[in-house]
Amino acid sequence: MLELAGIIILGILAQWVAWKFKIPAILPLILIGLLVGPIAAEFITDDGSKWIEPIWNEREGLFPGE
Repeated sequence: MLELAGIIILGILAQWVAWKFKIPAILPLILIGLLVGPIAAEFITDDGSKWIEPIWNEREGLFPGE
């Protein structure tokens, strides 16, 4: 949950910066993504497994049993 909260807070901050400087909102969102992206690599362990697991596993499909 901490990671999700951080993403939301950074998104709100990027939107505020865009509004304050009257620039397109996508620019600060992209810049924050480029800066935070390498930090996110720290959430992958040495054996390649992730600390954060996805909620939905695409191997199973949306409707199992069909």
